[in-house]
Amino acid sequence: MNNLLLQSIKSNTYQYKTLILSNNQYKTKEIKEIIDALKVNSFITDLNLSHNSYGYKTIKCISEVLKVNTSISKLNLAGNNIIFRIIDIKTDNPDFKRIKVLSEALKVNTTITNLNLKYNFLYDNGIKILSEALKVNTSITELNLSDNKIENEGIKFLSEALKVNTSITYLKLSSNHKVFVDENEENDDEYVYDIYYDIYIHEWLKFLSEALKVNNSITDLNLSDNDIENKELKFLSEALKVNTSITKLNLSNNYIKNEGIKVLSEALKVNNSIVSLNLNNTDISNDGLNYLSEVLKNNLTITELNLGNNLYINDMFNFFNALKNNTSIINLDLRCNRINNDKKIKVLSEALKVNTSITKLNLCNNYIENGGIKVLSEALKVNTSITKLNLSSNKIENEGIKVLSEALKTNNSITNLDLDYNNINDEGLNFLKETLKINTSIVSLKLKRDNI
Repeated sequence: MNNLLLQSIKSNTYQYKTLILSNNQYKTKEIKEIIDALKVNSFITDLNLSHNSYGYKTIKCISEVLKVNTSISKLNLAGNNIIFRIIDIKTDNPDFKRIKVLSEALKVNTTITNLNLKYNFLYDNGIKILSEALKVNTSITELNLSDNKIENEGIKFLSEALKVNTSITYLKLSSNHKVFVDENEENDDEYVYDIYYDIYIHEWLKFLSEALKVNNSITDLNLSDNDIENKELKFLSEALKVNTSITKLNLSNNYIKNEGIKVLSEALKVNNSIVSLNLNNTDISNDGLNYLSEVLKNNLTITELNLGNNLYINDMFNFFNALKNNTSIINLDLRCNRINNDKKIKVLSEALKVNTSITKLNLCNNYIENGGIKVLSEALKVNTSITKLNLSSNKIENEGIKVLSEALKTNNSITNLDLDYNNINDEGLNFLKETLKINTSIVSLKLKRDNI
């Protein structure tokens, strides 16, 4: 071990506020010496101890530091297997000693504001122990509990804590309740899947939603990758009708589908706090998009909307028409939606000609070809609001770039243009070069992996 590092931490001469000790850089004895030195250090604010698989003694040592240290505000303990599973032939019992000592420290610690416990296999009982600390802790504002295998009982304990906790503003619960059905089973998979949801997932989101009805501190809620289906969205939607604190909601990579979007849309018609909504890869099709279109006609609070990777949407007419009059959306992500036929591009372009609020538009990976770019370019000649435009991973060739370049000679709002991964060669590059002699607004132009 570097003795100079140890001494500098002890003497407060360590020059940096961030200390990264991740990925098993040191032996157990060495890491304990460094951690113990933090008891007297008052300069380090960001401590990264992720992916070390610490044993009980090391976690206890960290916990003792947290009881007396007054400077550390950001603590990363991700990937440390804090709940250790003792495996033998007869039993598979989790050991909760490590989460217990850590939780006791969090009850008295008043400096940590950002705590990352991702991928620690906390399970329900581990969350139960941690929740007791969260009931009294008043400093943690950002909490990452993703990938911890939290099921009904665990989310119930956490929800009870959230009803009284007034400090947590950011809560990440991604990838905690994944549904796996053995495809080799002779049972009807769909039947087994439905029974699982009726018993488990409904309760999981129901408990959390009850907490959100009374909690007024959480502003950023991430529920991505939890296999949430439309059946349980009704619980969350009811909570969103009365919740006034959540401004950012991430529901990406769930099985929400049209029925889920329908009940969510009813909540969004009355909710006036959510400004960022992520519905990326949620199995939305035409009906679901139409429900959202109705929301956009009256909702004036949503400024960021991610609808990427919803490949089942074929008809975007009502949605793009709603954009004509919407004045709130600033950031619109439509990646991977196959907006590649003339009808879709034309309706989108007509909307962009009159929309004055969208400043960031992501159309990457939509199979847009030269014809689509020609139509879109006509809109860019008159649009004055878009500053960041992502057209990467499409099928734009030199012919399309020529037309786009002409539009950019008159457009003076776009500052960032992404054309990565298209079919552009030196001829297309020359068109862009000529444009840049006239255009003075573009400051970032990406052309990675084009044929240049």
